[in-house]
Amino acid sequence: MKNTRRSLWYPVAYLFGAALGLIVVPQVVLDLAATGDYEVFFPRMVGAAMAVLGVLVMIIILNDLQVMYRPIYYNRFFLAAIFIWLWFDSGDPFFLIVFFVVVLGLVFTSIALYLDNRSKQLPSVR
Repeated sequence: MKNTRRSLWYPVAYLFGAALGLIVVPQVVLDLAATGDYEVFFPRMVGAAMAVLGVLVMIIILNDLQVMYRPIYYNRFFLAAIFIWLWFDSGDPFFLIVFFVVVLGLVFTSIALYLDNRSKQLPSVR
């Protein structure tokens, strides 16, 4: 599986490259190759990306890949920051609603992490 693992660096590169470009300079990225108006197409593309991320998180949960729990937790802070930035930049309440959905999940996970860490430190009573 060493070769397969290596081959996965390619999607990491294009996903991060596209993400960085679309976040920081979206119009420049679109001007490179885009020719049309994207009314519903970008929301569908984002929806597809969210579905894939949801599947990945589900796989992590079902396989109890605990090493991934904290990275998922910390990456949601990045998402929350992006959503609040988009709200400030656009004034569109959609981004504020999505921000609060992400923050609610962060609150749940923060409590769960606290309880899990606390239970590790408490001596077991028999």
